[in-house]
Amino acid sequence: MDTFYLIKYVEEEISVSLYEKSKFVYLKNRGEEKQSYNAFNFWEWFRVKIEYDGEELKFIVISDKEEFQIPESIAIASEHHVVKEMEVDLSRMGQNLNIFSYPKIEIKSIQDTKKAIPREAIMTSDDSIANHFRKKTKAYTYG
Repeated sequence: MDTFYLIKYVEEEISVSLYEKSKFVYLKNRGEEKQSYNAFNFWEWFRVKIEYDGEELKFIVISDKEEFQIPESIAIASEHHVVKEMEVDLSRMGQNLNIFSYPKIEIKSIQDTKKAIPREAIMTSDDSIANHFRKKTKAYTYG
């Protein structure tokens, strides 16, 4: 069974989830999903929490900090077996975030493909839903 850790580090708070059996499970610190980030304290907590004994690990990191790094004392796997390529819509998270992985995989940032339709197009188009209901309302009123 192949697993990886998803780390979200935003605005000085960090959370970690374990991806296992096709779902994410938060690693909680005293019952809390998030904790204030202090590099030394966090990585010590992480090692104890997962009972780290030198095995190679995989991470996907979402952060507002480009300089976030996994300590050299944690062995990184040579490749992801679960995820070879990933598409993430960071715009839905509402922040300017970076996403990267250990080991490196291709991560594509996609934009929300929904396009707003201008109000004028809805109000003036002969086949618009607004025009349809306007006609139905007139027919009912004068009918």
